[in-house]
Amino acid sequence: MLSSKPTELAKQLSSELESIKGRLALLEQRLQEYGLFELSKSVATIAKQVETLTGGSDTLIDLGKSVAVLEDRVNKLEKRDEEASKRGWQFVYIIVGAVLALGSSFLVQLVFYFLKK
Repeated sequence: MLSSKPTELAKQLSSELESIKGRLALLEQRLQEYGLFELSKSVATIAKQVETLTGGSDTLIDLGKSVAVLEDRVNKLEKRDEEASKRGWQFVYIIVGAVLALGSSFLVQLVFYFLKK
């Protein structure tokens, strides 16, 4: 039921928090209807716990945002590493091309040298 990503977990906690707040409002309404004032202290305690949860869900949302930023940075580092690897191979291709050009030039010069003799 709980997801593995912090942002999704924070969203689930926020929706559960809204559900709890709705039930709390209904409970307070029923207490007022029936005049059950001795239970109002319990409702006050639950309200404090809900407020505590509200602060916790904000922290989870902030944590989820931080994790998303870190994931983005890791992806950028991986992309930069991949691009650096490609640039390294481009350098190798340039060297190999230069060596092949030098070798073919040398062979052509040898052929002309022996043809002139």
